[in-house]
Amino acid sequence: MKIKSMLACLFFLSLIPASAFALDQCNNTTQCKTLFGSTANDCVDSNSTNSWCQCGTIRCDAKSSSSRSSAVASSVRSSLVASSVRSSVLASSVRSSLVASSIRSSVASSSLGNTDFVGRIALSADGNAHDKDDFGATAMSLALLNAAGLNGKVVHLDFNNNLCLNESAWAAEMRISALGGADKFGFDRSVMFDHQTAGMTDLSTQNLARAINASSANDPLWIIAGGPMETVYRGIAAAQVDKRKFVTVISHSAWNENRDKFHPDYNGRNCGLNNNWSDMVRDFTPNGVKFLDHVFITDQNSTQNGGNDGDWNSPYAKWYWLRDSANPNFKWLYERNDKSTFDISDAGMTYWLLSGGLNGGCKNCGSAEAKRLLENPRF
Repeated sequence: MKIKSMLACLFFLSLIPASAFALDQCNNTTQCKTLFGSTANDCVDSNSTNSWCQCGTIRCDAKSSSSRSSAVASSVRSSLVASSVRSSVLASSVRSSLVASSIRSSVASSSLGNTDFVGRIALSADGNAHDKDDFGATAMSLALLNAAGLNGKVVHLDFNNNLCLNESAWAAEMRISALGGADKFGFDRSVMFDHQTAGMTDLSTQNLARAINASSANDPLWIIAGGPMETVYRGIAAAQVDKRKFVTVISHSAWNENRDKFHPDYNGRNCGLNNNWSDMVRDFTPNGVKFLDHVFITDQNSTQNGGNDGDWNSPYAKWYWLRDSANPNFKWLYERNDKSTFDISDAGMTYWLLSGGLNGGCKNCGSAEAKRLLENPRF
């Protein structure tokens, strides 16, 4: 009787629709093909927050989820016949299997908590030329990840990664943000690399490659790319080809994506900044690397109303709660900004990832959501 009851429960749970697991998947068909391959033929409801990828006449994730759920059911039935397993242990195993089957092998899910996040995180930033937004964004990203209890998931951070131009005073500010943020919010300095320090670029490449090589379907790597793409390109190129399919690269900025040595700022000089976003897509998509660009994530500089609604680039007044906090680390976050607006736009990618990523992560959040998380940490 217990065996029949457990099988009935398994059958019922396997009927949970795939729509429960993935919301707002796409903006266009190209992104669907990147996520699900050539069988994807449409991005349904692309302008809504409930978009989904279609393969043939059904959801792409429903197709893969169905086959995995069937395999799980078969496995459980075999185990029940082979031995008598205590019902409480079996129930736990079934629940775990069903949860795992709902997560596509190439992506991770998260929900502002360290027990739910699947995978590891790498961050790459510039800050040493062009724009000072990385001073505050890098510091805020570390604060958000700490509040979500994800310190142990951060396996790489490189910064000052503009290899063609360097403002030494700006590079020094980035060291304060990255290394100071590591100390204040409890991150491992040994996985942090300053490209304007001799020898660090090679070490950064090696570390990012190691992180990729350690990846698997159950432990993918998310790369938050907040600067020129050359240093990310080098890390992927140095990694094992068969491990690259477990990597997803995120960008919210066309400016960063197009930055290479041919940009007018650099006059085509041989400065090492040879590869941009298009080069990565061309060279690594065949290996299975996933790319989520500024069209998919949306530019976090002004997600609504021209940047005046409290998003990641908004008036200082939206962030006075940091300035007025009794927490010295919050005051420090406020002081790290050095722009005419409170511009920490790259941190929007971090929040998108830890708030759900491809499973409904927030693309237009900002001050209010950051306040809620930082003042109510999930660890």
